[in-house]
Amino acid sequence: MDSICPSWFAFSLNNRLRRMVQDPDRILSPYIKPGSICADIGCGPGYFTIDMARLTSPEGRIIAIDMQPRMLEKMRKNSEQAGVSEHITAHQCKADDLMIPEKLDFALVFWMVHEVPKKQRAGFFRQLRAAMNKNGQVLVTDPEVPWMGSDFRYSVEAAVNEGFTVIDHPRVTMSRTALLRA
Repeated sequence: MDSICPSWFAFSLNNRLRRMVQDPDRILSPYIKPGSICADIGCGPGYFTIDMARLTSPEGRIIAIDMQPRMLEKMRKNSEQAGVSEHITAHQCKADDLMIPEKLDFALVFWMVHEVPKKQRAGFFRQLRAAMNKNGQVLVTDPEVPWMGSDFRYSVEAAVNEGFTVIDHPRVTMSRTALLRA
């Protein structure tokens, strides 16, 4: 698909209906433990970032990564309102460089890998693999729509080619998923 969700669309990413269908705590609690260092890649307005911060508290940290300054600003505001901003570092990346500043125990790539141009996906997963601690995990999800099925398979193949192992396909409503291990 290779198009980025615009920041003006952020209102649709944080809402009660979505929380009923895609509850961040339910989705992430099997993978994130207190004290973990995690990244929310393509964090947008922080829908998952905030719950990730709660799950890692009190010693853990979240690196909220996005290319768009406006999305990072919305995430900052939402994390301050939720009282978890001290556990989150906002990190603006480049289109072709995640620039992850430290080793990660867990990374979330939720409904955004299709925004990475196909020719850059191998590099995306190479950078992510280099940022993972030994046995670190990455949950990759994309919307479950027919025209994106082969695109998601391509993404998973790119991840495997860069050194990840697929260890599960957890159920996430309206999503195709792959749980990867470094």
